[in-house]
Amino acid sequence: MATPSLPDGRLSFPSAPSFHDAVVESLGRLSSHSLKVVIALLETRGAVGRPDAFAQSLGFRNRHQLRRSLAASGLPCLEDLAGWIRILIWVEETTSSGRALSRRALEDGKDPSPWFRQVRRLTGKTWREVLFLGRGWVLGCLANMIVASTCEEPQALRRRPAWALRRPAWAGGSVMTDPSA
Repeated sequence: MATPSLPDGRLSFPSAPSFHDAVVESLGRLSSHSLKVVIALLETRGAVGRPDAFAQSLGFRNRHQLRRSLAASGLPCLEDLAGWIRILIWVEETTSSGRALSRRALEDGKDPSPWFRQVRRLTGKTWREVLFLGRGWVLGCLANMIVASTCEEPQALRRRPAWALRRPAWAGGSVMTDPSA
C-alpha cells in the first residue's frame, strides 16, 4: 500500500496514524497535557509560531504553564521538543521519498543551514549520521531523555556539584564534605 502524500511530494502524516502512534508509544507514559502537546506538534510538523498562542490553543494559560507541564512529564522545553519532532519528520520523509533535506528546505523557501545546525545541536550528530541511524534511533534518544529526567532521585538533584565542594586555594585548598551526603 502506498503512503499518502501531499501534492508537493511530502508525506501526509495526519492520514498516517502509524507514525503518530510510533512517536506516542515510544515516549512512554505521558500526562494527558503533554500528550496533547506532542500530538499538536506532530500535526503542525513541529511548527509552533508564537509560544503563548500555541499554549493557549492547547488549553494552557500561557507558555510558562506549558513549560512547567512539559518539565513535570520529563519532556524538553517546547523549542527543543518541536525540534525533535521536526527531525523525526525529516528522517521519515527523507527515508521514504529520497529527497535531500537541503532540497526540502529550499523548496519550502528556507535556508537549509539552520536545519542542519538544529540537527547537530539537538542530536550531537550530523544529518547524515542521524539519517543513517534512522527514526528508531531518534525516537530512542527522545525517550531516553524523558526516562533520564523522570528517574532522577530528588536527593540527587539537591546534591552539590563536585566543583562546589572544593575550597579555594586561599582557604586551605582541601575538599569539604558534602553536608547532604
